[in-house]
Amino acid sequence: MSKTNAQKEAKENGLTHYISQRPCKRCGGHQRYAVSGCCSNLECRRTYEKEWTKNNPEKRHLYNKKRRLKANFNLSCEEYDKMYEQQNRGCAICGAEKSEMGRILAVDHNHSTGKIRGLLCNKCNQGLGFFNDSVDLLQSAVVYLNSNI
Repeated sequence: MSKTNAQKEAKENGLTHYISQRPCKRCGGHQRYAVSGCCSNLECRRTYEKEWTKNNPEKRHLYNKKRRLKANFNLSCEEYDKMYEQQNRGCAICGAEKSEMGRILAVDHNHSTGKIRGLLCNKCNQGLGFFNDSVDLLQSAVVYLNSNI
């Protein structure tokens, strides 16, 4: 039975792994393979993933971005990019183009409703968090700053 047939049969039977009759191309052992085709030898898989990440930094960054946006905010990369363009490619508060250390801008949202408000740099996002997203506290801070110029 070929590898693809074994994968297909395992998947049809609801299995997540199967025993390969062929040796792994990287480590040489007859390993359990995930239905996805990955060797179950942890050391082999880690070596492969490290090498792949080193050779594909853009794909890895995009994969992480997609996974985080979908899991945390149910937001697609296209929706994020549209918001980014609408904000002139910068933080909605200070206008900084990138967050500290070159990270993508954080998705700011209302913690009670989950509604997305915009994209912010780390400093602005943390600032709102330290003020507990309170308009009253922020207005008090503005009054304080204006009176002590």
